[in-house]
Formats: sequence, structure tokens, C-alpha cells
Amino acid sequence: MAMRELSDQDLVEEAKAGSDAAFAALYVRHRRAVHARCFRVLRDHDEAADAAQNAMLSALRALRRDDSPSNLRAWLLSIAHNEAVSLVRRSRPAEPLEVGHAGAGPGADEGAFQRERLRQLVDDLNALPDRQRGALLLREASASPTATSRRCSGPAPATRARPCTRRGATCTSAGWGASTGGWGSRSPAWRSPGSAR
Repeated sequence: MAMRELSDQDLVEEAKAGSDAAFAALYVRHRRAVHARCFRVLRDHDEAADAAQNAMLSALRALRRDDSPSNLRAWLLSIAHNEAVSLVRRSRPAEPLEVGHAGAGPGADEGAFQRERLRQLVDDLNALPDRQRGALLLREASASPTATSRRCSGPAPATRARPCTRRGATCTSAGWGASTGGWGSRSPAWRSPGSAR
């Protein structure tokens, strides 16, 4: 009698006794169902084929250890499912938590370091002369340097012909004015100390 004509139970008994031909007949009989179960979990034919092969190898080892399944098909499909899930767990890298989902956010050391850096920046800005501080603040307040900020800060140092402020005159464009002590008006204008507005 040929191996493929034997029942599953007879083939299991033969495979347990060490017959590779009996297990090969079981493999041929159930390989499509095992592959389909693995594919349902993995959604990739190559990975499903690997998982199905590993599942059948695990089944052979279990049979050789004298495991006796009551329902061979359900037992094989259970092994296949577990193997596919294990493959998914091994192949997917652990994804880092997003900042929004991280919970507490930055630690106390990092927060203190950022506050100290900000404090140092403010101290450095306050140490600058009014004209340089105004030019920096104006540049940072706008997305790109405009004609107004270029007029207040002057051209690039290599091409600078004369300073922005002339003896007593102050640029009061939408930036920091030395004579105003704060942010000037929105429209750019040159004002001499004696001129009325």
C-alpha cells in the first residue's frame, strides 16, 4: 500500500516510528493549508513559505518526541499559526514612542539645561550694543531680512560705506531704536534729533 493512501493517523504512527516517507506524505497532504494559515498572519508569500517550512519541521520534531495529536490538521495549523506569529514578532523592529505618547517628556536635567541656555542667550543679547541687538532681533522676528532691516543694520561689513546712524540720527523702522528704548514704529523713517515729526 502506498503512503499517500494511508490515513493521517496511520501516517502519524509511521512518522513517530522514524519513517521519513510517512512524514513526507503528511507534508504533501497538508502543506497548502499550513501555508495558507501562515499567509493569513504574515501577508507575504515568501515569509509564509519560510514559516510553513519551520512549522512542518517543528511538527516533525514533536512527532519524534512521541507527541500524539488527536486531530492532526488542527495541530499542524496551530503550530503554523504560532510560527507565523513568532516570525512577525522577530521581524518587526521595536518602534520608539512618539513624543506625544512618551508621557513625561524631557527629563529634569534636559529641561534645566535648556533653561540655562536660554538664560545665557538673553544675557548675551543684553550685553550687545543697542544697534547690534536691534538688528539681530529684527532679523529673527522676520523670516528673511527685508530692506528695512538691511537699512537698520546696514549692508554686509565688507561693503559697508557708512554706519546706519549718523551723528544723532536714529533709524526708527520696525526695529529697536536707540532713542526710543524699545520697538519703534511700523513705518521706516529717519529722524534727526532736531526734526519734528
